[in-house]
Amino acid sequence: MFRIAEIEVTQEGPVEVELIKSFKDAGLHPVMLRNIKLAGYDAPTPIQKCTIPAIHRGYDTIAIAQTGSFIAPYLPPTRTWLLRKREEGKDGCRA
Repeated sequence: MFRIAEIEVTQEGPVEVELIKSFKDAGLHPVMLRNIKLAGYDAPTPIQKCTIPAIHRGYDTIAIAQTGSFIAPYLPPTRTWLLRKREEGKDGCRA
């Protein structure tokens, strides 16, 4: 039986990012965490475990996933950044 959690993730580049274990330890905005829960996601996919912390740190990221997760690795940290900027009143973003 195929288990998504068993998919191996490899990283290349000058810095190795520490993988997240759950969405709660990913540093996501509370609105994002609530929406992830409402969507029924329990745990990040292997690609999300790697890309979410990399994007939070501002690293350029290219990811290839066999899981079909497509935009899912990029949306939570990007949306979190936008929500925090809005709260700080630093730009004209609307959430």
